[in-house]
Amino acid sequence: MYLFSKSWDRTDRTTKLYEIPAQAGNYAVTVKDSIYLKTPVTAADISPDGKQFALLTYGKIFVFETNQGKIDFSKPKNCIKIGRGQVEALAYINNTDFIVTNEQRKIYKVSLGR
Repeated sequence: MYLFSKSWDRTDRTTKLYEIPAQAGNYAVTVKDSIYLKTPVTAADISPDGKQFALLTYGKIFVFETNQGKIDFSKPKNCIKIGRGQVEALAYINNTDFIVTNEQRKIYKVSLGR
């Protein structure tokens, strides 16, 4: 299971990636990777085929590839600008399309444009 930090610190907008087993238990959590995105992450999801994952921020969706089943922050594969209010949720509906929702209870379909 992956967890992403949501930093409100205006001097450090680094998103940190944590990985923990998807099983009940007590675990020490350490940072596995990090990336500077300029804005807090509000949601994340992995594509149905497991080949990419997306991070939702206020105003953008960043899409990254996975590398041997692991999240790879080396560089975004795509960056989709969205102006949809205070977006807080994202889910893949297939390998190229997302559903995004905001705090104003609006639902949007966003495509990678392939």
